[in-house]
Amino acid sequence: MSTMALEDSPQISLGAEMRSVARTRILRAAREVLVRQGVGSTVDDIATAAGVSRRTVFRYFPSAGQLVAAAIAEIMDDFATQLPTAPEPGADIDAWLVETAIRMHRFHAERVGRVFWDLHPGVSETMPELAEVLATRDQLRRGWRDDVTLAAWRGCGGLGTPPPWVAHAFFLLFSPFAYNGLATSDDLESDETARISAKTLSAVLAQALVGDARR
Repeated sequence: MSTMALEDSPQISLGAEMRSVARTRILRAAREVLVRQGVGSTVDDIATAAGVSRRTVFRYFPSAGQLVAAAIAEIMDDFATQLPTAPEPGADIDAWLVETAIRMHRFHAERVGRVFWDLHPGVSETMPELAEVLATRDQLRRGWRDDVTLAAWRGCGGLGTPPPWVAHAFFLLFSPFAYNGLATSDDLESDETARISAKTLSAVLAQALVGDARR
């Protein structure tokens, strides 16, 4: 490589690289603590998990709210990568439902956990930084609900748009509510809760198709 090429290559200072590593480490720890303990986690909890001091955490995140908001934003980014693709024409819809439900319930178990229960509108009163995150989350979930419901509806032969109650069923049964409710009440693993949700949704679609045919 020529000297000119070396001179033209962008250089990242050691300090900037260390700051990036430290910030990533703190965010990773924040996500792990939030999954276990929810939004009530303290900065000290996160600092301990990250192996840094409380002062170091505040060097990168001026408030606890900003840290929690950044960690939840990363969780939502991960959620976007888990969104299912539409089933191929002629695909087995029941198998597609199971596959999709397993992917979503595993995500809820491993990467959302306790924090989901704490993300309600009232939390932004104590952590104003979460207001924007909550709005983005709700928009993402509604868009995903409509897309996945329409894909399933068309995949099983439904015409037009599915009834609203079908979309509500998909929203519930692919959500952390379904995973946590089933897992907590019957001590089930995420794959088991997913299969129950998928089987229920299969029945929902079958019933909706009967109603659609009668119209």
